[in-house]
Amino acid sequence: MRLVFSFILFVLASSVFAQFDTNYVHKTKNQFMVYPLLESANTTMYYDYTNKDNSVTSLTYTSRDFNSLGFGASFYRLGFSLSFELPSTNIPELKDHKAFNFKGGYSYRRLYGEMKIRSYNGVEEHIVNSDSNYSATKIRLDIKMRQYGIQVYYFFARKYNYDANFKNYNIQKKSAVSPYLNMGTNYYFTTGDYLLSDSTYKSTFITKFENYSLRIMPGFSFSLVHKNFYFASMGGIGLSLNRNYLRFNKNSEDNWSISPIYEFNSSIGYSNTSWFITLVLSFEFDNVVYGTEHLGAVHKLLSFKVGKRFNSKYLGKIGKYL
Repeated sequence: MRLVFSFILFVLASSVFAQFDTNYVHKTKNQFMVYPLLESANTTMYYDYTNKDNSVTSLTYTSRDFNSLGFGASFYRLGFSLSFELPSTNIPELKDHKAFNFKGGYSYRRLYGEMKIRSYNGVEEHIVNSDSNYSATKIRLDIKMRQYGIQVYYFFARKYNYDANFKNYNIQKKSAVSPYLNMGTNYYFTTGDYLLSDSTYKSTFITKFENYSLRIMPGFSFSLVHKNFYFASMGGIGLSLNRNYLRFNKNSEDNWSISPIYEFNSSIGYSNTSWFITLVLSFEFDNVVYGTEHLGAVHKLLSFKVGKRFNSKYLGKIGKYL
């Protein structure tokens, strides 16, 4: 309770005293920006099950890397990007199987709304049993993973600017810190004969798993700036209220659970009114716990881009409306 009360006081103090100051954030209202970008993303799902003999069976399902190359353009907070998937992959057996990863959004003042879409057909499965020292790895083409999510961030301090530190739409001119609150909803959908349970005595396969969740996550963000060079980071921990639907090979199960969730994002780069270069690394950790079973997912995204800014007095006239 004391920790929660301290956090509330810090948030209120940040909101009152951290007024917007152009010495901290330069808004590029009259500039048009173009940039090439290179991205790599993947998802790993973890499943742990305690057998009747108290041994633990651990399974890992890893998607292939989704590598893409493209370009983008933006004006103030409006932008788009067009990218093409590269033919190279870290798992050659999954080269011709569908993979897709999207993460993007729109910000307004201290709010940032984000949408996430992930889709993978086929994974690499790795099974380890703690009691028998059994280990096996194989390609599973029948397993499909889908994720759809929407979330909204609210940053309490105006001296910190999310667009400047992670999207390069603006420029963070001085170091700043801000607590934030992340709220949203998420949906997982996976199919395939997977999640081998109770391997000592019998085989039970989950053929379908659906997860609907409502989530809330407080966190902190900061940016360190020195002569146009910057390093930004943000991290949060929260809770997810889950409705889980599981279909087994003979029956189905529907239950509710509460699980912890985490996130961590970091960026490093150089940005001025003419051009920028940046590298962004993002991690998201989701968890679902029910009974003796635990299902987790880690989503990773690495993004690199170099951009050029152009002044435009005509665009500047409408920038104040965006």
